Amino acid sequence: MKKALIILLTLLLAMSLLVGCGSDNDAPAGGGATGGGSGAGNTPVAEQDEVWENPTPEDAFEFANGVITKYVGSYDVVRIPQRIGGEKVEAIGAEAFKQNKAITELYLPSNVKRIEDSAFEWADGLHTVHLGQVETVGNDAFHMAQVDNLTMSPVIKTIGDSAFSLRSFAGMEDPVVEVVIPDTVTAIGERAFSSDRFKTITFLGTKLPVLGENSLGGMRGKATILVSDSYSEDEALALMSTFYAAGLSPQVTVQRMDGTALFADYSDDFDYTVMSHGTRIDAYTGSSDVIVVPATMGGQMVYAIAANAFEGNEEIRSVVLPEGLQVIYGYAFRDCINLESINIPSTVQKIDLQAFSGTTSLKSIVIPGSVEELAYAAFMESGIESLVIEEGNLKIIENMAFRECENLVSVSLPSTLKEIGTSAFSYCYNLPAIDFLPVGLEKIDDDAFYYCYSVTEIIIPEGVKYIGRTAFVMAGANQHLQDEWRTDVHFRFVLDPEAELGDTWVKDAKNRQPVMIYLPSTIEHMDFTIFRSVLVDGIVLPPGMVEVSQLEAFYNDSFYDSNFVMRIYVDSSATQAQADAIDAFMVEMEVYSDGGRTGADQGMRLYYSTEAG
Repeated sequence: MKKALIILLTLLLAMSLLVGCGSDNDAPAGGGATGGGSGAGNTPVAEQDEVWENPTPEDAFEFANGVITKYVGSYDVVRIPQRIGGEKVEAIGAEAFKQNKAITELYLPSNVKRIEDSAFEWADGLHTVHLGQVETVGNDAFHMAQVDNLTMSPVIKTIGDSAFSLRSFAGMEDPVVEVVIPDTVTAIGERAFSSDRFKTITFLGTKLPVLGENSLGGMRGKATILVSDSYSEDEALALMSTFYAAGLSPQVTVQRMDGTALFADYSDDFDYTVMSHGTRIDAYTGSSDVIVVPATMGGQMVYAIAANAFEGNEEIRSVVLPEGLQVIYGYAFRDCINLESINIPSTVQKIDLQAFSGTTSLKSIVIPGSVEELAYAAFMESGIESLVIEEGNLKIIENMAFRECENLVSVSLPSTLKEIGTSAFSYCYNLPAIDFLPVGLEKIDDDAFYYCYSVTEIIIPEGVKYIGRTAFVMAGANQHLQDEWRTDVHFRFVLDPEAELGDTWVKDAKNRQPVMIYLPSTIEHMDFTIFRSVLVDGIVLPPGMVEVSQLEAFYNDSFYDSNFVMRIYVDSSATQAQADAIDAFMVEMEVYSDGGRTGADQGMRLYYSTEAG
């Protein structure tokens, strides 16, 4: 009996010890100060709490609804508790540790899923961070912290703007922070890793997340980006374009995880000249169809592509130009008829005359805001379908810059633009509308959009003062238009049902697309026959333009030889007498039709509305 009692007591004691080991405050094996590394922090979350060693006392935090809203403790090593007051901790709230000077180390349990905006911003004593199983890191979460030991969550999905834009590494010889981006990450925000503290960033998986602007912009000299071994050279080109667009310095090494370079070394494939202010690429002597221009040659940064350097090369398909490049001189890539893709680095200031003319296989181009001069015929007769000129420094698109870009259908221009030069977009046959001119544009020169015969709408924005001769001649004169009438709202013909129209009028109209024209209040001069041979569905006068004298101030037979203006839209504030006077002026100026026939003769109506529909 006594022996049985001893056995029973021994079993009860063993059971109590086992239960005690499951409490939050006991210390299991593998749960020490490196939590969030290879221990329980990287395993799937179980229904019961993971074992978590020595959490920081609950009274060090203000807490509500699963979120730590403020750290009120003074501990330097902070291990976030799994529960506070019996409720699971799910998030570190916005600004909870902002500007905290005490914390030096942070460890998160697996149930914390998000870190909100500015949670640890300017916690400049924070050096060690283990993110456990966090899925979201908010904007500025660790902005200006001095982290040098970062263990990323293996299940993280999104990283916000400036999330890890750590405090500068000034005074330190080498960067030390190494971080692994798992393939669960879908988006990395602007400036997210913009810091010189990063030594290595490794991207797992075979597809990059969406990288925000300048998200990698702070990495410098001795830093390295590691990517999957599986990237082909073509894929690597796209990869590098993405990295450069994300602000990566050309001085940063990008290589595969096995240590091999992404590209072959092309430095021997160029003739170049070294000068005191940099190296100029003079000619390409290699035979590859995929070219990566080195960032440095001869001990100097490459600053220019010389005139004619690649001219007439029919082999090259893709070119990656380095950040640091400042000038692309004249004819540099002229008649490279098989060139399909090229990047313009964000440091380029000048694209010289005909630099890319005749690049008929080029599909799109993005011109960065750094460009100050876009010279004569720079992209004339290229194959681009999409043109984006980013916000920045460009004020003038020079003469013939995009002339005969027959495939061009999409255009985006910066608000800094003041002038579009002579024939800049002439013969862009497939341009569907001129609705991309920025507010603030002041001058549209002669022939600027001459013979853009697919255009169905012309919007001249506020700010334009001068429109040159024949600027929009033959807009809408699409000879391939089907015989059916257009029925969408902007181009519906509104005619008096009793109107009698001659056979010649109908036949001519069937071969042209009717065009809406919107005029700005800032206009001061419109030259002769700007809209010659344009089938004008409607002219929308700007608000406040209700007097004939206002029209006379800038009108110079601008609509002479336009065909069959259907409607004039006058500000609704106009009186009947003012509208009739404008109507009479338009008849006198032969706006309505050839031969000066009146609107009444053609059965056309004058509309008193600013709404074109």
